[in-house]
Amino acid sequence: MPIAGQRLGIDPFDQPNVQESKDNTKALLAAFAKDGKLPGLKELAAFEGITISVAPEDATLSASGTGRAAAVGLLRAHLGRVKPGDYVAITQYIDEQARRDETILAIRTEIRDTLKVATTTGYGPRFLHSTGQLHKGGSDAGVFIQLTASDGNDVPIPGEPFGYATLVTAQALGDFQSLAKRHRRAINVNLGSNVDKGLATLKDLLADALK
Repeated sequence: MPIAGQRLGIDPFDQPNVQESKDNTKALLAAFAKDGKLPGLKELAAFEGITISVAPEDATLSASGTGRAAAVGLLRAHLGRVKPGDYVAITQYIDEQARRDETILAIRTEIRDTLKVATTTGYGPRFLHSTGQLHKGGSDAGVFIQLTASDGNDVPIPGEPFGYATLVTAQALGDFQSLAKRHRRAINVNLGSNVDKGLATLKDLLADALK
């Protein structure tokens, strides 16, 4: 990578937005250590255990109705913002499993075939060190669907006032804050305590939203 970067005339180690997400995470964890909780997002719709949210300051999206109709309408409105030349990025802060990869691939394929745009995906926080820099430091061509969950036991981290589940949540929130700071088109979908059921529900809702 360093050699390719030199030939392209870029510094492959210059990734300020990766560091920004890390700094956001540190600030969120410090707030958790002080207050015992992490700040939340603005919930707009909920259906069968999943919730769809945006940044607290985001006034570009709203939901009407309740339940399934609200969730489908919100997803349709979000994906309706996709323009020619854009890409849709699905970033997931969940355990990586083969059957989940299959569901995410099916979602990506339907979005690609319907909207005629490229799609990307990545598991957090790993993707922050690759496409994460593009998401925040690149052009405003990305439309983001961040997937999180509430299924993890907060296994203690020695010497810290928080556990691993809280750490992952803070990493996801830190990344979302970086997107929101740049007014990226982004929503968060919390899949609830049953990730596989939540993914299947999201796939079904997106199929309706893309009709």
